Amino acid sequence: MFGQMLTDARPQDTAALWTKDGKIVKPKGKAGTGSGLHLGPGLYVTDTWSTGVFYANWNSHETHKPPKVCAVYAKSESDWRSMMTKVWMPDNLISATATEAERQKYIKEKAPHKMDTTAVKFGPLDPQRPTQHQLVIPEAIEDHFEVVCVNPTANPPAGYPTLQYSSPALKAEWKIIS
Repeated sequence: MFGQMLTDARPQDTAALWTKDGKIVKPKGKAGTGSGLHLGPGLYVTDTWSTGVFYANWNSHETHKPPKVCAVYAKSESDWRSMMTKVWMPDNLISATATEAERQKYIKEKAPHKMDTTAVKFGPLDPQRPTQHQLVIPEAIEDHFEVVCVNPTANPPAGYPTLQYSSPALKAEWKIIS
């Protein structure tokens, strides 16, 4: 199991389904994460605990279910580091108005030898405020990840690592293409 944790905010019913199945699965009838699809379709993950808690509470308000914050792990560290394509998206392609075709063209230009439709896309949560970041895991590769869901608290649980997706060291370690 990959030792780094990433946070995703999903309603409690999704967290219960993930815990029961032991993997990421899309609940029947669920449209998306409410993220606005700014990086295209897939599972949205934030690098900030407080952002995960915010979205967990927001989703709870919408669904009337108890909030949960889920840590997302790559099942295989070697697959995450070497096999999965990871691309930092430019600001102009982080919006609900950018098309997935435009994003895929950019990925293909940056990583022509990789499978563009399965690339993990990174970018700021809001290009106007680039201090919080997100990534999106395409549905086609969600089975390469697992989750641990917890109740949201003011601070992350003990042992919860702090990540900053935009960190040059993390970008290099994870081989995120810019």
